Amino acid sequence: MPAGGAVGTDGGRDDSAGVELSFGWSVVRTPALAALLLLVVLGVAEWAVRLPAVREPLLHPSVGARIREFDLQLMRLADHAAAGPLDYLVLGASVVSSGVDPRALEAAHRARSGQALRGYAFGIPALTTEAAAVLASIVVDAHQPSLLVYAFTARAFQAPGAKRQRDPTLEVPWVRYRMGERSFEGWLVEHSAAYRQLLPYRHLLKARAWEQLLVHERRPHVAGFTPNDRIAPPDPQPGRVPDHALLGVVEAPTPPQPDLASLAALVRVRQQGVDVVLLEMPIHPQTSAFFRYAERDLTTVRARVREFADARDIPFWPATEPGLIPEHGWSDIGHLNTTGAAAFSAWLGERLATEPRLGRSPTDP
Repeated sequence: MPAGGAVGTDGGRDDSAGVELSFGWSVVRTPALAALLLLVVLGVAEWAVRLPAVREPLLHPSVGARIREFDLQLMRLADHAAAGPLDYLVLGASVVSSGVDPRALEAAHRARSGQALRGYAFGIPALTTEAAAVLASIVVDAHQPSLLVYAFTARAFQAPGAKRQRDPTLEVPWVRYRMGERSFEGWLVEHSAAYRQLLPYRHLLKARAWEQLLVHERRPHVAGFTPNDRIAPPDPQPGRVPDHALLGVVEAPTPPQPDLASLAALVRVRQQGVDVVLLEMPIHPQTSAFFRYAERDLTTVRARVREFADARDIPFWPATEPGLIPEHGWSDIGHLNTTGAAAFSAWLGERLATEPRLGRSPTDP
């Protein structure tokens, strides 16, 4: 066969195969080069956003959460853990970020035991026990704290029949992906630093949302703790009753039932060698003046959690000691201010220093 082309039936040269090959490459060449260029750009972006010098002026990354505090706590916890091992993590709702000051906790622990601790206060507004169980698994896997303190009020437990939406934390695609649900968006958030860095800027064209995002971004914090110097003791007068959901008390004849199934899921982190403490956050002494069934409902939740903890040999500490929180230690009926947080955190640090059940595995006698 002569070189340079196929032989036709009339003995002439047939160049149709070469023409088809040339035409085929011209069709795919532009898309192929565009795809290659896109991959290079994405690769450079992934590399660049991991550099401290690039990340410094940017907003904190996001996992796509509706609650910005969730994003900030995740990212700040990761930065804190990267700087050194975590001895403890306090997990809970906004009562944790406003009420647990790691500086006061660690100073009191060191004064009592002579041992230094390093930890983080991980608080997300309105976090339920169901969502806390999922987050406990995620953050323990990621950062391996030696101790998990789950700090709650009765609000964290869903009462039967209560009209309440599902915790928005559980609707985040990345969280659902970590729970085992297949999701391209969840997978992308998990594996792409560039995408996580881009997500907070989706609010750029929404003036109100962007303003709120910047407020949270600039709010000062210390290892998850957000100082609050406001002094606003509740005034139990008619017409000034706060939202009853703040404390989780239900104005109904039937007492609430704690979500013990979610609590059981949360304490499974002990199987990874992590100690667990259940901590009831302080309740303002005038709570009963606001809610008819407050004392009964809080007592019911406390009794059920104590029974749960005793059956598993888990420390359970209700912060109900008279005089524990100074009179001017509250920012509102459910949250401590900086003064109250210092007093409460010092108490917690001393309890941690003297608890004999910590520092052993669940199978120890």
